[in-house]
Amino acid sequence: MALVTPMRRARSRVLSQLAHCTARTRAIAIFHGPHAYVSPSWYASPGVPTWNYIAVEGWGIVRRLSAGDLGRLLIDLSASEENKLLPKGPWTIDKVPDDKMGALMNAITGFSMRFETLEGKFKLSQNVTPQDAEGVIRGLTQRGDAASLAIAQAMRHLSK
Repeated sequence: MALVTPMRRARSRVLSQLAHCTARTRAIAIFHGPHAYVSPSWYASPGVPTWNYIAVEGWGIVRRLSAGDLGRLLIDLSASEENKLLPKGPWTIDKVPDDKMGALMNAITGFSMRFETLEGKFKLSQNVTPQDAEGVIRGLTQRGDAASLAIAQAMRHLSK
């Protein structure tokens, strides 16, 4: 499994670190899933505010993409997203004038990361009593936003 991504060159701090990549440069990529604030008022017992979350950490070898590989990535990424908009006619990268495309290509760079390990991480109030966890689930459900509902669902699944 690999991560392949374009990145704005203006993100100079990140790029300056990645510019020194060799064929053996290891890096970590963190993918954040749903997350939600947990109010201590949802606990049956005294507590403090905290945050529940789900994430994945991936470790692997990172390399900079060639200009050709970056161009193919942009074409493939655009085509994939445009296919989701059917039945409208797809936008294609060849509609961008060459001078503008050259300027855009100079403004970004691309990286590929081949994962060696992927590890799920989560904090879902596993350290509290079942009564406190149930209060958190109720509170998150009452909030009703997508992230809070996803965290509540994960907590229910974990408690089974």
